[in-house]
Amino acid sequence: MYAVRRADLSYTLHEINNEYKPGKPVLVSPRAFCLSPFSDKGIYIGGHDASRKISDDMAWIFEAPLEVALGQTKGRDAELIEKESLRSPRLMEGPLHELRIYSAAEGRHGDLIKRFKDHTDRIFRRHKLEALGYWIPTGGPAKKRRRLVYLLRHESRYDAYRNWVNFSNDREWERVLDKPEFQGLLAKKPESIFLNEKPYSRLREVAIKQPGGIYELRIYAEARGETTALENWFEGQLRPLFSKHGMREIGSWSPFDKPSSGTSFFSLLYHKDREQAEAAWKGLHRDLSSKQEAVNGDVLSTQSDVIFLRALGFSPLK
Repeated sequence: MYAVRRADLSYTLHEINNEYKPGKPVLVSPRAFCLSPFSDKGIYIGGHDASRKISDDMAWIFEAPLEVALGQTKGRDAELIEKESLRSPRLMEGPLHELRIYSAAEGRHGDLIKRFKDHTDRIFRRHKLEALGYWIPTGGPAKKRRRLVYLLRHESRYDAYRNWVNFSNDREWERVLDKPEFQGLLAKKPESIFLNEKPYSRLREVAIKQPGGIYELRIYAEARGETTALENWFEGQLRPLFSKHGMREIGSWSPFDKPSSGTSFFSLLYHKDREQAEAAWKGLHRDLSSKQEAVNGDVLSTQSDVIFLRALGFSPLK
């Protein structure tokens, strides 16, 4: 809407493209009014407002005769011009997953878990952010034990962007963040990695409903700057040995975003307990024997990053 001031200093309110009704484009925040430079007694009005809104495809511009803009003459409704989306097709493909790791400040781990349990998870669901699991580390140095790890499912990378924007601007979520007990929770910015699930991944079939086991997140780094050799090694040599040694495969992923995290590979396993996990890996390494050592030198840049995890009580995966 915009206001026109009359000679008697009173104002009249007007709407761009006449009164809004369903089917019309939503026009937010007129920002610029410019008389036409073509001597046709017209005016151009443009606007865009990304606050609390998804910011793509939000800019607009309308042309109208000056007497229409001033309310002296009734104007016709403009027709909506359909156009192809400028989004990359890759951003619309899916589904995909998002691995997020939060590091709590000293003494704040419990408050971070409470925020997720009492508020975050519920507000996630309101905005189509589907959490598959919430975990905390079972061991390691105190700093690393203060982490919270969770996995989200998104219909596409664009849906992830849209849903995160809506979540971040949720009024209830803003009130949660204003509570003193939930301020200053994090020691650093959360880590976020978008992941493409491998075709052989078992995540679609997994339904762990009983608590008690442990999860193992492994992040492999490729030595030569690309993941083909690493993925071939994992699928062809490592993965076939999982079931033999009692390891339950939950999921396998390669990064969506490249090149920043494109040389990594992610695997999530499930074990009865830590002792079983250690025994299983010892047996697996014996099977690989000297072949494992040769492959490590060619494929892996460093030792895998391993985090043993316990599911929280409100986690869908127990």
